[in-house]
Amino acid sequence: MFKRTIKTLIVMLLTISMTMPIANVKAYEENYERNVMPARDYDKFDDNFNVNQSNSLVRSSQIPSTYSSVDEGFVTSIKNQNPYGNCWAYAACSVAESYLIKKGMASSDIDLSEAHLNYYMYHNKGDKYENTDNDQTNVIGKYSFTDVGADPRMLQLAMSNFGLASETSYPISKITTMQGSKEDQNNTQYVMTNSNLLCQQAKGNESIIKQAILDNGSVLACYYDTSTAYKNSNYYNSNEVNSFNHAISIVGWDDSYAANNFDNKPTRNGAWLIKNSWGTGFGNQGYFWMSYDEYSLGSVYSYEFKNKDEENIYQYDGTNNALRYTLSSNTSTYANEFLVKRTNEELNAVSVGSATSNIPYKLEIYTNLTDINNPTSGNCEVNQNGIIENDGINYIKLSKGISLKDNTYYSIVFTLFGTNENNASIMLDATLKGTDIEFIADTSNEYCFIKSYNTWGKLSDNTFRIKGITIKEEPKPIETIILNKTDITLTKGTSETLQATINPSDTTDDKTLKWTSSNPDVATVDNTGKVTAVGGGTATITVKSQNGKEASCEVKVTSKIESISLNKSNITLSKGTSETLKATINPSDTTDDKTLKWTSSNPNIATVDNTGKVTAVGGGTATITVKSQNGKEASCEVKVTSKIESISLNKSNITLSKGTSETLKATINPSDTTDDKTLTWKSEDENIAKVDGNGKVTGVG
Repeated sequence: MFKRTIKTLIVMLLTISMTMPIANVKAYEENYERNVMPARDYDKFDDNFNVNQSNSLVRSSQIPSTYSSVDEGFVTSIKNQNPYGNCWAYAACSVAESYLIKKGMASSDIDLSEAHLNYYMYHNKGDKYENTDNDQTNVIGKYSFTDVGADPRMLQLAMSNFGLASETSYPISKITTMQGSKEDQNNTQYVMTNSNLLCQQAKGNESIIKQAILDNGSVLACYYDTSTAYKNSNYYNSNEVNSFNHAISIVGWDDSYAANNFDNKPTRNGAWLIKNSWGTGFGNQGYFWMSYDEYSLGSVYSYEFKNKDEENIYQYDGTNNALRYTLSSNTSTYANEFLVKRTNEELNAVSVGSATSNIPYKLEIYTNLTDINNPTSGNCEVNQNGIIENDGINYIKLSKGISLKDNTYYSIVFTLFGTNENNASIMLDATLKGTDIEFIADTSNEYCFIKSYNTWGKLSDNTFRIKGITIKEEPKPIETIILNKTDITLTKGTSETLQATINPSDTTDDKTLKWTSSNPDVATVDNTGKVTAVGGGTATITVKSQNGKEASCEVKVTSKIESISLNKSNITLSKGTSETLKATINPSDTTDDKTLKWTSSNPNIATVDNTGKVTAVGGGTATITVKSQNGKEASCEVKVTSKIESISLNKSNITLSKGTSETLKATINPSDTTDDKTLTWKSEDENIAKVDGNGKVTGVG
């Protein structure tokens, strides 16, 4: 559907009229030749569509009656295109040189390469992203690429594609032997940013042209060259010719230039100062005057340029085919998607080719597309509005630079708002064959879309001239790394994730970070900054960038005393002896206070000091307890043995009457003996006295 729709809505193809042969007429004066290109018909020549825009294009409060960029020092030396019919390349380079000089971007001796522009117009090698490698603009007729010429609409496309190189690198003397490469094609110093078709016919649009010359130093124009219209250094053809075969630059004017100076007298005074490319032997040192009334003078373009620097262009339109596509309704939305193929790139501008001017637009940039069949399926980074000012190429600076991530897709989405009086037209690239030039547009690897009834449709054989312009991001090294915490305390077995902030956040350095722990037995860390407490103690967590910047955090891991164990649960000691108990705190890496308190349940039996040394004091049993500050404890039962050392009686002699009794009291020494205290009483002579088991002595006889 979209393929059929786009074809039916192409309202104007590039006019490559091959009806007139090349007019390589020999000079009518000595020392020069009039080299021109095949004649082409003007497109809508009689529309004069910019007349109504003169008020907006003319900004000077008073345009002078005479002006010369030559006198101002903005025009470079006269060149000689002989023997080639590539006047368009000479005119374009001259206009670019004047612009760069006037804007202070180059010195007055700048010399741009016509050979480079001419050769790569018809020998496309592609771009750095390989999106246009198979697009071609081929010469197929009887002319060579140096003589076939170029429509100004083609010219603007080439200069916005690969740009302009220096004459030193690509001299005109080498044009027929050039064997260029992709690197050569893109080895340019300047690129065209804006082109504007000021008017199709110069006659009646003098103020617009003058303003552009005042702004930029010169303009490019075409006319139909015929030898019969020249008189000395003046040109005027009284015939109304609606075609062109020669391109020149207009570098000044004189409103009072007398009509009588021309062989065929025009209706009024006034003439343009024309810089030609037939050498200094032609006209007045290479210049001539052309009457304001010259009917064939048209396709007047102004150009703007910038230093190419490290600029690169994402584009699909590699041919120079200037098709245009007119909106079927007042509002239409177009999109080109591109695969990012380089790192450290910043998208900072876009370009769109328009066949109408003063059209409002909305521009959106989406990155990291999730669906390549939906240009708005990513993150909207830019949403800005403006006016497409030029009938030609329009360079639009983004409201902010956008960092592009390698191997992701981004989209440039344009919504154009036409009116009933001024329908918007966007330029297209497509395959087209003329008489002597053919355009081959390879769309096999392209992602170009148009929105219809809120549905995106992919174009199958056309490409919108929408470009993404990138620069290599300036190196922004990582300067510092900051952690959200410089110290943390964790309980053994718990975790916490540290957050590392890289400064500046838009660094172009590798953002991969390496995390390490000074003591993995205390704390470990993974590659996300997650710190896990392994054992009690202190460890330093360090995060380090690839360029050596680092930050650290001290991690304290707390480990509570869970239990205490003694090496013995019971011991037996002889009175007066000692033994030291050994207490083990669990876990050993505890960060709790390891001070222990030792106590005895009966210090009269056993005492214990603060080292766990148990001393047997008296016979019996005592419990030795060791206790931590957090209340964990362990105990050992201590049995102290005490031997009977002696027995004493309360009396060493007694006197009894026969039949009387007295009980002796026996005392065991020591009293805390742990020996068997059972006593056996015995009388030496029971006929005299007897004793019972309790020590009761009875006198017998």
